[in-house]
Amino acid sequence: MQVAEHENLETLAVESINQQEAMIGLLGELHHQLLTQCTDSIEKFNAKFTDLQIKTQRTDLHLVEELRHVDITENTQRLIARRKDLQKQIVQLLNESLPKARNIKSLLASEMQSLKAGRRAMNGYKNGSERQGTIINRVR
Repeated sequence: MQVAEHENLETLAVESINQQEAMIGLLGELHHQLLTQCTDSIEKFNAKFTDLQIKTQRTDLHLVEELRHVDITENTQRLIARRKDLQKQIVQLLNESLPKARNIKSLLASEMQSLKAGRRAMNGYKNGSERQGTIINRVR
């Protein structure tokens, strides 16, 4: 087993950890946005989080492949344990945010329904000037 293989494995583990820490940071921002019901930046969060999730999945695939071919050192075991803890933290944050996101989605759907009903009601109203001249307009 070569030193370069261990370095590559540890580099991948550190990269995975950094990506997962960034995901946790984004989830913290989302949690704050959900508490303040700031829906404007949730779309931006979704794009960033999805991109980071894809990058992390790629990194983790390479990491798993390296783990199959290299003996694991104590430092690598420590990094893998840290990565596992971060994954648990991500799942916990997602589970905490999901009910709040569903509530906001429900609130927005209710508001949209109310706006649609108001729009339909407003379409039924005509002012007096629109009715004037209808007979003349029809004769021509």
